[in-house]
Amino acid sequence: MYNNIYLHMVNKGVAIELLEPVFFDKEGQQVLDKVKSYGCSTRYKMTHPEAVFFVNEVGDNMSQKADGNINGEKCIITKHGCTLSHSLLNDCHFTILGFTAATGEPLCCAILNTVKKINPLVPIGH
Repeated sequence: MYNNIYLHMVNKGVAIELLEPVFFDKEGQQVLDKVKSYGCSTRYKMTHPEAVFFVNEVGDNMSQKADGNINGEKCIITKHGCTLSHSLLNDCHFTILGFTAATGEPLCCAILNTVKKINPLVPIGH
């Protein structure tokens, strides 16, 4: 998989292929000593890291049905003891996609939720 991705990056002009694997430091400068390097050796050098994005996927289920609380009403409570809202007993799966540029700058975050009906005011923050 990685070999195909690197070949596409070279074909699109966002990376160049080197003759042999080399080490780079945090600033992207080639270094001869592995001790001064940042990361593993590579045969590819990014020429336009701002044009390359990485995506990381994480997800979970917000249901608190099996959280170990046997008796009592389940609520979400702040560290000061204020009840914020009732907890979820039904499954409510979500996935978060974090997009980051190869420069290390965060780009955006997409949240995918499996609820059947959403209040239109919730996504805009009301």
